[in-house]
Amino acid sequence: MKFPYRKYPNRAPNAICPDASIRVPIIPLRVLTTPDRYLDTYALVDSGAQLCLFPAEYARYLGLDPAHGIAIPVHGIGGATLSALFQPVTLEVGGWGYQAPVGFAESGVPVPLLGQIGFFDHARVIFDYTNEKIEILPHRTTGKA
Repeated sequence: MKFPYRKYPNRAPNAICPDASIRVPIIPLRVLTTPDRYLDTYALVDSGAQLCLFPAEYARYLGLDPAHGIAIPVHGIGGATLSALFQPVTLEVGGWGYQAPVGFAESGVPVPLLGQIGFFDHARVIFDYTNEKIEILPHRTTGKA
């Protein structure tokens, strides 16, 4: 599956990033708890993230019960620690679905992040910045193909 990088305005062009827009590997994603309970969204494919983290309002929308989650402290790039409640959900990318642990955090996660555990461990990911594409190649077919 190939997806184009999404472009956003570069509000502060400089010598390092002179272009008027920045390119970001954000892909369409479906998050499911049951076949009838799902959320279509976009997620940042983040090779620097160890885990998959989503805003807490996603868990509430999906009807997840906090009592069934596992609270784990997560450390960010700036040294900040946030608490995320991890629960298994089904993630679908381009019709390919699989189960993964996702942490839902009340703060510190402005957009869904797809990280090493829960995303990169299920697929080969090829970033092609020059051609503004990201390619996702599932390691094995699980769920829908």
